[in-house]
Amino acid sequence: MWLAPALPGRGLSWGYRGGGPHALAALLNRLLDDISGRPADLADNPPEGLLDLIAETPQNGTTTYTQDQLLSARR
Repeated sequence: MWLAPALPGRGLSWGYRGGGPHALAALLNRLLDDISGRPADLADNPPEGLLDLIAETPQNGTTTYTQDQLLSARR
């Protein structure tokens, strides 16, 4: 099961500023509010702190954040 729809190219990625991290941060922001809500729209503007967290996360494939860490980054 895929948590999010696939995007062209590398998909929902992180560790840089760009479309993939922006879409991932928007998705995480939406899921933090309502796990069963409608999917994030690529036009959504996620909170800057959450976008910063995603953009600064190294792409090593092992990073895990708790819900509390993600909520803190939104503020």
